[in-house]
Amino acid sequence: MARMVIDGFGQVELNNVAFRRDGRIEAQCALDTAAFTSSVPCENGMILRVKKAEHKITFADASAANQLYALNYTTEHMYDERKPGLKNFSLSAQKNEKGQDFYPRVGYLAAGDLWTTNCIDLGTYANTSAVQSALASGTAVYAAVGT
Repeated sequence: MARMVIDGFGQVELNNVAFRRDGRIEAQCALDTAAFTSSVPCENGMILRVKKAEHKITFADASAANQLYALNYTTEHMYDERKPGLKNFSLSAQKNEKGQDFYPRVGYLAAGDLWTTNCIDLGTYANTSAVQSALASGTAVYAAVGT
């Protein structure tokens, strides 16, 4: 699997999602330290798995049954005034330089939710050109939970 090449970290724009209106939001679960490290950050736009009983958030797994999928849309923090912008924000499971923990804010997804993100796993396609070629040839390309 290939990740779409972007400048910086993933970003998300909530176009029309129900969880902001009906309160299906989780903000009291920590990132799983086994999954998220300083080299593998949690980015906005990721679809994640909420393990409510363990108070943890980890990567989604399409093969696991009965799991809760949620979209990460954490409010950005500016860590360095020399690097402003949404593309420079991500979360890790480690404490920041001030010893603070930040929990991600995720919304539970429902049928019909619409959002825009650049945090995309290309699946079996090698790069974005391959996706564009498939679309141009009439091949249907679907989004699914990735890694």
